[in-house]
Amino acid sequence: MVGAIMMALKDILVIEPSERADSSALNVAAFLASRFHARVHGLCLVAPAIPSVAECFALGAEAEAEVMQHLELREGEAAEAEEKAFKARLLQYGASGDWARIPAEEAEDLAPLRARLADLTIVPRPDRLDPHGMRLADALLLRASAPTLFIPPALAMPVALDRAVIAWNGSREAARAVSDALPLLKRAGTVRIVTFGRPPGNSLCGGAALGARLRQHDITAEVRHADVHDAGKGILDICDASGANLLVMGAYGHSRRIEATFGGTTRHVLLNAPLPVFMSH
Repeated sequence: MVGAIMMALKDILVIEPSERADSSALNVAAFLASRFHARVHGLCLVAPAIPSVAECFALGAEAEAEVMQHLELREGEAAEAEEKAFKARLLQYGASGDWARIPAEEAEDLAPLRARLADLTIVPRPDRLDPHGMRLADALLLRASAPTLFIPPALAMPVALDRAVIAWNGSREAARAVSDALPLLKRAGTVRIVTFGRPPGNSLCGGAALGARLRQHDITAEVRHADVHDAGKGILDICDASGANLLVMGAYGHSRRIEATFGGTTRHVLLNAPLPVFMSH
């Protein structure tokens, strides 16, 4: 649950648009559920059903009731197929769960409510061409205040999530992300703490201090400092160079308005990360 340091994940929420062909987020959710013996709750974002011109023409201009009935039947069939595919994918990993659908236009309001009850929310990484995905990411991070794992498209499976990089600047957002990510970090084979800038209090909450804290949880981490001009690009470059398959970082250390206007670290990572990114705010 939100606000507690968890050493196990038991409730995983995965959110996917119904029209999205890529199922990387569901694959990761099923994989983690099998590792932690967790239950997966699927939330499908359904776009409003709009009849095509061909359908309207075929059924006649006066046949509005028939058109809507046809759409409802089609939506019912789609929902049944989606739930069947969802449960089949979980079964491949030896996991179980349940499936629900909500209107896509209400996702920014409804999804954060369910995310507050989850140990971890898994969602596709937003795309530059999809403003709805970015708004959903913002809503999950800022309104649910829940740990969220963003998954890039076409992620090759299996993904072990066993080579982690922690982007550390001593902020409360970064500290929250590390606490929330402890269940994953504890299972990682390699953990690297990469410090950026100068943490407030320096030695009190610098990279060495974080490393000492992780050792209390039996997590051994290598610490290094990166002196880069562009933190977002620098973080992703280090992940690439180190072969990381998991990035842990705080979200929106500055106000969302400043990040949106000037292009902040959070936004750059969300839109460009080629690996799973664990974020908390």
